[in-house]
Amino acid sequence: MKDWTANISLRKPRSILRRGRGFQLALGLAFAGTLFAAPGGGGTTTGGGPTPGGGRTPAANTNLDGFAGVTWGAEFKRVKEHIRNLIRSADSQEKVEIISEERNKFILVKRNDVLYRYNFYKTPLSVERIKNHRTTLEEHDMKEAVFYHIKVSMPLIAADMVKGRLEEKYGRAEKSTVDKKTLSGANIWNLAQGLIFQWSEPYKKKAFTRDIDYLSKELTKKIMDEYAKFFDARERRILKRLRL
Repeated sequence: MKDWTANISLRKPRSILRRGRGFQLALGLAFAGTLFAAPGGGGTTTGGGPTPGGGRTPAANTNLDGFAGVTWGAEFKRVKEHIRNLIRSADSQEKVEIISEERNKFILVKRNDVLYRYNFYKTPLSVERIKNHRTTLEEHDMKEAVFYHIKVSMPLIAADMVKGRLEEKYGRAEKSTVDKKTLSGANIWNLAQGLIFQWSEPYKKKAFTRDIDYLSKELTKKIMDEYAKFFDARERRILKRLRL
């Protein structure tokens, strides 16, 4: 099977990543337990990750079925309730809060000095109407968007330290686009069900990390496929009617 992830652009349009716009993300996709204490638990461990010697570390995860106790594809309401439960059960020494949210688009959570932006996706109405041209706006609005991506943003930390912690959990990164001269790019983990992008940026001639992106492979591919359909959705509906 052809590896569709090889076609993903590895540039990083920061405005796209921070706004979490599904279609823009798919078009110029800049990135296909987190480093610190993340809201909830960790991912699923199914095996070891690659080691410098070519073997696998017994404790490393090769599966990324979600983030911190929330699985990919979870509906917006369910994720929001999960976060509310976390806030209610948070340690008194920690400050966990929902900073902002937009229904079926994103939930921005702050835990101490780290931001977690949960992003959601729902098939656009114009694409849904390719299959069923009778779908109404009201029917489409009733459907829940699903969790497909989380962006973790933190104060600048040495990139090597961040990479080391991620490798402890997930094994060696499969790819790296970090330029040795500019110190910009990403270390990439291609895991079962998910992708991780650890971004590097220069600061005082050293590499630092501010952002880490975790994505569902299945849902990201779906977004990319549906984005291709988005432009000719009207034409597809016309052709379908002509066949009837």
